Amino acid sequence: MVGRSGAGKSTLLRALARLTPLRAGELRLDGVAAREIPAPRWRRRVAYLAQSPPSLPGSVWQNLEAAFGCQLARARREQLDRDVARAQAAELLLDLDALGEREAARLSGGELSRLSLLRALLIKPDVLLADEPSAALDAESAAALATRLSRYVDDGGALVLVAHDGARWAALAPREVTLEEQQGSR
Repeated sequence: MVGRSGAGKSTLLRALARLTPLRAGELRLDGVAAREIPAPRWRRRVAYLAQSPPSLPGSVWQNLEAAFGCQLARARREQLDRDVARAQAAELLLDLDALGEREAARLSGGELSRLSLLRALLIKPDVLLADEPSAALDAESAAALATRLSRYVDDGGALVLVAHDGARWAALAPREVTLEEQQGSR
């Protein structure tokens, strides 16, 4: 999804993640209305990556483990597999052996963006909503992120990606949607 700044791209992603209420219409996932799916279950299936992702309190490992702290994950007895996390982190050019015990709040913006993506991918969402995921990344990290997102899509995940530079993501996106701001509303 592309469009000028202020067109409402981030607002639309937040609405799809059920973090912002809809003004009209209805969200559905696999044919089921969003109102029928409890918000925690929705957010487990529809992961949202903010343009400026927050860090959770604690270490990098604790941030990753937080993805498995929700009630649904506990009910399924899911837990973080550190070997899987290390392998996926390496794909994103993150060294968890070096960064794992570091306070997440001390990460650079690029490291935090990749940590946020890793945390989302570890819970295996059906849909990934990514708001300018490469905005804080250098060229090498952005390429690694694009490769990982491509694999996510190849593995059957649905990706809604917001970008100012649609050309960068053309190989990944079968369709490009341009969002235009309407006067007085989004």
